Amino acid sequence: MTAQFKTNAVIKSSSSYILFSAPDGLFVVLKLSNMRITTIDHKGLKETACNIPPNTPVVMLNLLRFKPDGGREIYYQQYIPSFQELTTKLQLEGIKLAWGGNVSGRLAIADNEWWDDVLLVEYPDFASFLLIAESDGYRNDAEPFRLAAIDDCRLIPMVGFMKE
Repeated sequence: MTAQFKTNAVIKSSSSYILFSAPDGLFVVLKLSNMRITTIDHKGLKETACNIPPNTPVVMLNLLRFKPDGGREIYYQQYIPSFQELTTKLQLEGIKLAWGGNVSGRLAIADNEWWDDVLLVEYPDFASFLLIAESDGYRNDAEPFRLAAIDDCRLIPMVGFMKE
């Protein structure tokens, strides 16, 4: 079976929100924030875990803005290897980079938002991400590199809906 993921269309955007239309007729409003975010919201982890059915694959959208003077290098040369080492220690399989790239322009983005890189990371389920994010190994070994590298970020878990 071949899976195709439908995409949302941006209807309207401003400096404070983006309005999307979903293929099923629903509308989604993404509120934008001027606040820099670098840490994972642990309350949001629990809420998200309740919203995603068990054993459902998740793609994590990572919007990344790096700190000047070496943030990108710290992220890719220190954070990513420590994250991969942790997944091995936790015996987690099926976590992989689906796509990564540099942001090359601004089309439907608020004036106050800018991202350096975008990553799509596949997880076999949200429980795998939760296990990593709540582990002492992450907090002690990987997260310090992430905090040293990132000036601002968004982590958005996504569950696909398929069309045959």
